[in-house]
Amino acid sequence: MCGICGFLCPPGHLAGEAMAELILAMADRLHHRGPDAGGSFVRPDLGVALGHRRLSILDLTPTGGQPMTSVCGRYVLVLNGEIYNFRELRAELEREEAVFRGSSDTEVVLAAFTRWGIEASIPRLEGMFAFAVLDLRDHLLVLARDRLGEKPLAYGRVGTSLAYASELVAMQVLPGWSGRLDRGALGLYCQYNYLPEPLAIYEGLHKLPAGTWLALPTDRPFPLPEPRAYWSAKDLAARASREPSATSAAEADERLLGLLRTAVRRQMISDVPLGAFLSSGIDSPLVVALMQEQSSRPVKTFTIGLDDPERNEAPRARRIAEHLRTEHHEEYLTADTLPAMLPELPGLFDEPFADPSQLPTLLVARFARRHVTVALSGDAGDELFGGYLHYQHILTRWATLRLVRNLPDLFRTPLLTLLSVAMLLERSVDLISGLPKLGSLSSLRRLGERGDNLRRLLLDPSLDCYYQRQLVHPGGSGLSAAPSSADPLFDAPSRWLPSGIDELLRLCHLDLLHYLPGDILTKVDRTAMSVSLETRIPLLDPAVVDFALRLPSRLKLGAGVGKLPLRRLLGRYLPPELLSQRKQGFGIPLGAWLRGPLRSWADDLLAPSSLHQQTFLDPVSVTRLWHEHRSGQESWEWPLFAALVFLEWAGKNRVS
Repeated sequence: MCGICGFLCPPGHLAGEAMAELILAMADRLHHRGPDAGGSFVRPDLGVALGHRRLSILDLTPTGGQPMTSVCGRYVLVLNGEIYNFRELRAELEREEAVFRGSSDTEVVLAAFTRWGIEASIPRLEGMFAFAVLDLRDHLLVLARDRLGEKPLAYGRVGTSLAYASELVAMQVLPGWSGRLDRGALGLYCQYNYLPEPLAIYEGLHKLPAGTWLALPTDRPFPLPEPRAYWSAKDLAARASREPSATSAAEADERLLGLLRTAVRRQMISDVPLGAFLSSGIDSPLVVALMQEQSSRPVKTFTIGLDDPERNEAPRARRIAEHLRTEHHEEYLTADTLPAMLPELPGLFDEPFADPSQLPTLLVARFARRHVTVALSGDAGDELFGGYLHYQHILTRWATLRLVRNLPDLFRTPLLTLLSVAMLLERSVDLISGLPKLGSLSSLRRLGERGDNLRRLLLDPSLDCYYQRQLVHPGGSGLSAAPSSADPLFDAPSRWLPSGIDELLRLCHLDLLHYLPGDILTKVDRTAMSVSLETRIPLLDPAVVDFALRLPSRLKLGAGVGKLPLRRLLGRYLPPELLSQRKQGFGIPLGAWLRGPLRSWADDLLAPSSLHQQTFLDPVSVTRLWHEHRSGQESWEWPLFAALVFLEWAGKNRVS
């Protein structure tokens, strides 16, 4: 796990000494991602610079340092992440008489490029990674990212240069950095509380989409070419019906258990202390059980508790740890610890990011880092195996909406007319919203909003459109002062998903392409790397993903319960009483905290004088939401947290 960065500038545009200073300054911005060592490679005649910060995990000797040059001298590589099948690849390369100087996975990647070429090698890499490799013979810079986006990589134009980095903050030191905000991207952030790929918060910059690579001639990187896919969830979805990974529950369980055991074994390879996050649910206990099964000593496990009994999962996680005989550690997130944490968030995330579960995730990462350098997690089980409760609710409601939409015009037209009146009512309320507050005004507006929403739902042409509306947090669409950009995924879903796949699989794929990389993986990467902790996700092993996405929905979901194979496998390791309870999750009582211990923080940021000094958020909408929330009329914690986090982030990053 590391941080990478670099740039291409016109040859002769900068002196070698200036290029060397700039690349070191970029790498210094990523010191938290790699505190153990740093390095750079500069070729002024090509206008190329590569930088690296190292967090030593495998091959702790200097031979594992980066940038690393291939034995043949043709390739120079900076790599962030881990290649889990590097031992198998190395054995194959050694049979072809490849020569190695050390034992790192980075050297194996370079040997693969030398033997098989870059394009042929990338699909053979199994792991979490983002890399930049310079081909000195063909004068190409190639960027690539792992299949599902575990490791970040952004790129784009900064002044006259092409820049790339693990985090956007590294680019801010380059000449020509403008810090100009992409207001359309901000609109999407306000809707989702995260920014979906490939959009970035700054104009001219992009996230490299997961599962793609990009080849740039060093002498003419502009105009930027389109990234090329080497892996596609669409292809897996198309195969699901004709090539299912299992046809019975028994077959599914045995095949999945073998794949997970292999994934966990490969991801436990480390030359530094290793542990795991542990919740009270299904996924992380199963990962920990498989780790403990293969370990000769108790696995170190880490849990965060809350001082809210309805949300506190620490007691049950502790019982799971006791049963599995791990070396368990727990810590509590309380309202008293929050005020000190909140101002730190803009420094952890290179873009505004407002999933409130980042707070307990940050705390568990800090807590774990005191004991280990690598932690495995149970993320992605819900997206792969249909575990989210909202999948069932959405599919039920969608079936009902289809029935209403298919009603004869005699019945459907009056219904739509009534909903149009409700929409008009909402508009009328907005017109008089400047008058003194009336007791029923908020209720009238809510009635209108709900009527408008229902009318829109009835007119949604597809499940994709309907699901997108469910992802948008109520109140979020009106936060931004400018219209939002089109969402790249939902604007053209046929580009990413084939037609004809079953509806549960479709929802899982949408989350796999949108919510997982945009929210979950971003949250885990930034919080953990802020304390130099490497996180690994066995459920995202390519073989597990391939199996899950081709598993028929009837084997994932039944009787209102999802993740059936994972539940059955965990039942082999835990007694029934530890399986029957519902997981509380990493949710926090944000709404209550905004009215209580966080109110002074929110009041300062949302003061009318402050809101009217900025031009990014709509002051009227934000003020209304804050008034209704703190008075208890409504619960607007999601859009308010999006606004608060953005204002903190914008102040720290001096955006324009």
